Amino acid sequence: MNYRYLAALALVLLISSLAWYSVDPTRKRSAGELEIITGVSGPATTTPLPPATATAVSRFQRGGRSRLAVLLTDSDSAWLSLAHGLQTIGIPFRFTTDVGTAVQHPVVYAYPAISGRLLNGEALRALARHVRNGHTVIAGTVHGGLHELFGIDAVSPSRSRGRIELRPEHPLTSGFDLPAERLLPFARPGHDIAMGTHAYIAGRAAVVAQFEDRTGAIIERRFDSGGRALALGFDLGFLLQRAHGRRLEGVARRHGNAYAPSVDVLLRVLKRVYRAGQPDAVTLGVVPDARPLAMIFTHDIDSEVANTQAPAFARAARERGLTSTFFVQTKYVDDWNGVPFLRELRHKGLQQLAAQGMEVASHSVSHSPDFASLAPGDGSERYPTYRPVVLGPAETRDATVLGELRVSRFLLEALNGGAPVRSFRSGHLAYPDALPEALLATGYRFSSSMLASTALTHLPFALTAQRAGRAAVPVFEFPVTLEDELPPALAERVADALTLARRIARHGGMFLVLIHPDRAGDKLDLQNRLADTLATEAWTGSLSEFGAWWATRAQVAIEVTGRPDGSIKVEITTPEAIRQLALELPRGRTLAPLSPGGTVERTWPGGAIVALDAGRQGFMLKPASP
Repeated sequence: MNYRYLAALALVLLISSLAWYSVDPTRKRSAGELEIITGVSGPATTTPLPPATATAVSRFQRGGRSRLAVLLTDSDSAWLSLAHGLQTIGIPFRFTTDVGTAVQHPVVYAYPAISGRLLNGEALRALARHVRNGHTVIAGTVHGGLHELFGIDAVSPSRSRGRIELRPEHPLTSGFDLPAERLLPFARPGHDIAMGTHAYIAGRAAVVAQFEDRTGAIIERRFDSGGRALALGFDLGFLLQRAHGRRLEGVARRHGNAYAPSVDVLLRVLKRVYRAGQPDAVTLGVVPDARPLAMIFTHDIDSEVANTQAPAFARAARERGLTSTFFVQTKYVDDWNGVPFLRELRHKGLQQLAAQGMEVASHSVSHSPDFASLAPGDGSERYPTYRPVVLGPAETRDATVLGELRVSRFLLEALNGGAPVRSFRSGHLAYPDALPEALLATGYRFSSSMLASTALTHLPFALTAQRAGRAAVPVFEFPVTLEDELPPALAERVADALTLARRIARHGGMFLVLIHPDRAGDKLDLQNRLADTLATEAWTGSLSEFGAWWATRAQVAIEVTGRPDGSIKVEITTPEAIRQLALELPRGRTLAPLSPGGTVERTWPGGAIVALDAGRQGFMLKPASP
């Protein structure tokens, strides 16, 4: 008999036993023990993953000449992610593959590149005439054919660049004066995240931004006619595809709780170019009621103690007139993560949250640490036969992505009076490739399962199937700005949290806070102090409230046309009613309604807030009163 082997085995079993009981040493544990609620079973229908059908560019080919024209020079590119980025920042646009159509628009973005291989001689000459006639052409990259037009002496390709630095003296970069707004990381050269770039040695062009090797990342050449030619040395669509697909983990200087606006700044620079080249441009703001900040409080209930403490956070929010979102784990299996608390949720937690008017959202069934590597499942998983068991920090048995989504949503709706569950957050912010289409299949509209410092943005964005940027999924991600698990303790972070919120508010954005309500004290104090201090600056609401506004905003279409009498008409179309929609107007202009169905709630020189019924409404741009 091998006594050494037996002794080693006994030691392993002893250590495993101590780890098993460490979560709750007073309770006898039985792996896989269930909490069964009599009469609750489901969901009854199956929800398999939908096929990932590539989105057709024709979806974005409508619109008038006031829009940004995106001249698609190569359909095998990240054009869909570019479209989602333009929607996020609020630029009206249309795609076309015809140069003749594109140059009817004052501003043309040739994407992904300009070259003699992608465009014939006549197309290249048409773009050059467009600039010399006083209009604007933006090039994704310039491989050849129009170097003289853009003022390029040479092009330097490389995959070893990872940062863009804005030049402070250029008008397009004014106001971006914080270090995080001027130094924009986008890759980690020499590591696992690289991206191809084409830097420019500029002759007659001004450098708007440069790479870390001081070569041109964005250059601009202006003409006496008023025309402008801008060349980007990076693929903005591809950068958006990787950022929105969570493929840039570790690129930001800090992991979480940090200002990381790389994507936002680049989109805002593009917006400035569009507005400068289209003097009558009307664009969309990013926060309801034109507030500088959308502040959303969210709480993860993933333990017994969090369920017990959560009502205190809900009461504090309601006392301040706020609606928070509570992501609730529907734990009914005893395992390594802890004891089940589904019955306690049913009889106490959910009722108290509902009584305070809070949003109840899903935080999965098992809170699996390896959620990102689970099998997708077949969409037939149902309570109580779906029995996921977390065995340790990297092993979960009998769990699937669809099971975690569909069963948790079913239970929350069944135990909360049928109130719809629209929002989801994964345990540990884990992100499987199939999460976007799994969310769609199981009835969710909004996700908050990514850090802003991973996505390099403080704005929501649309998702794509398999996080691949090819097939659009009508579900939006709302990245987390501030969370409570990284050091230091929240009691030491109030001042830094306020600074972070106000940095985002400088240009408009979302400040989404994640707090585990496992204790009051410093955590509740942080929530209250943020809410009280930012009350007059921020729009506040639940994730589903902001999400519904954002999803409708993404479908708003704007057309600006001149009329025979010299006035300017603004036509806005929306498939659903929307309130507190912020419009950015030409400088010195205000807005007045032309037709019923649209209300100007407030207007000032350069901006307006409108309320729209579903359908098409007309407005008129007017000179601001002196």
